[in-house]
Amino acid sequence: MDNKEIRMKILEVLYDQEMEKSRPMPHGILKKELAIESNKVDLNVKYLERKGYIDLITAMNYYAANITATGIDYIENNEEVPKQNITHVNVNGNVENLALGDINTYNTSIYLNALIKAIEKAEEISPEEKKNLIDKIKDVAKNPYVSSISSSLIVESIKVLLTSFKPF
Repeated sequence: MDNKEIRMKILEVLYDQEMEKSRPMPHGILKKELAIESNKVDLNVKYLERKGYIDLITAMNYYAANITATGIDYIENNEEVPKQNITHVNVNGNVENLALGDINTYNTSIYLNALIKAIEKAEEISPEEKKNLIDKIKDVAKNPYVSSISSSLIVESIKVLLTSFKPF
């Protein structure tokens, strides 16, 4: 299988994941699904990320991949669309920890940025309300006292927000 075929297979697997579960696929599961050499999968995943077809959430030597709207359009229409901005989220631990697990060593800005991204993607929030929420989060992030707040308190606050307001 050449690289072009591998990339198409990666997009197809991530497309199916998005349609069925609508959440990122950990790299171990992606590699298992593809049954292709690990280094070939990684090489092509990086290429697809640079092209804007997938997003990666990375943590040390691990990643979880998620197909972007650009990738979905490519699969559904088999046409290339303009490259879009790519967002990276890097943490100092396992990807599972980013999902609100062991968080004491993480930078609080990671969580605030993740919250902003969730609000941006939420379809049920009006554009005006999205802007208001994001502006408030950015104001909080600029506050010098926020850096001294334990990241676990911020995560607990986000958990409360996510249970009462579900942007996903």
